Amino acid sequence: VEPGVTMGDLTRLLLPRNLMLDLHVEMESVTVGGAAMGFGIETNSHMTGFFQETVLSYEMVDSNGNVRKVDRENCADPELFHALPWSHGSLGFLTCLTVRCVRVKPYVNVRYIPTQSPEELTEKLRTLTEGEPHNCPRFVEATVFSKDEAVIQVGDYCTLEEAPPGAKVHEINHFWKPFYYKYVQSLLREPSLPSHPEGACRSEVIPLRHYTHRFTRSVFWELEDMIPFSNHPLYRTLWGWLGAPEVGLLKLAQ
Repeated sequence: VEPGVTMGDLTRLLLPRNLMLDLHVEMESVTVGGAAMGFGIETNSHMTGFFQETVLSYEMVDSNGNVRKVDRENCADPELFHALPWSHGSLGFLTCLTVRCVRVKPYVNVRYIPTQSPEELTEKLRTLTEGEPHNCPRFVEATVFSKDEAVIQVGDYCTLEEAPPGAKVHEINHFWKPFYYKYVQSLLREPSLPSHPEGACRSEVIPLRHYTHRFTRSVFWELEDMIPFSNHPLYRTLWGWLGAPEVGLLKLAQ
C-alpha cells in the first residue's frame, strides 16, 4: 500500500472483503505512512504491539536517490528496517509498505465496565490483559474522565448470531449521535449487569466500521476544546453531516 493511503480508504476497501489491518488506527484521516514512521497504537496493541510491528516490508528512496526495500523476514539491512519507525521521514522518502491484514467479523461486541478509583481501574485492566492472547479480549481501552472515574471498553469480533442475548446493535457514528466518548461517560453511573463475568454495566454490538472510526467525528475528545458547541444537538443536527473538520485547519484557528 502507498504511504499516503488513509485508514478510512482502507476500511472502505477491506471491510467488504472481511479483512482489516491487524492494527487499525481510529482516525480516518491518519495515513499508513504516518502511522508507520511516527506512532500508531490501538486498543488491540496489548496483542499486536505498535502499528510498525505489523509492517512486513518498507520501500523507500534514500538521500542518494537509491530505491531501498527492506522486509522483516529476509532483510539485507535489518538496522534500516528497525530504524524507520519513529524516524518521521528523516531517513528517506517512503514509497510503499506491506502491512499484515487479518480476517474479521462484521461486528464488535463491546462491554462497558465503569471504575471508581485508580486502583480498581488498574486491577481490572491487569486482569483483562494478562495471560495467553487467545484468552484476552481482542480490544481493551479505558477512557478516564476524572482522577477517580473511568470506563473500560472491552470488545471482541462477532456476528449477530454470536452476540449475547439481548445485546442491541448500536451504530455510534451517525452524525446526529453524541460523540462516542460522551456516550461512554454517560455509563459511569449504570449498575453492573447481573452475573456478568467482567462486571460490565452494558453489552452491545457495534458495526465494525463504526467501532474502528469511533473517534473520527470528535477528533478523539479534542474537538470540543476547539469548537465548544460541537456536541450540541443543534450543531450535530444542522452541521454534523459535514464530518470532522481537518485538524490542520483547526490548529490554524487556535
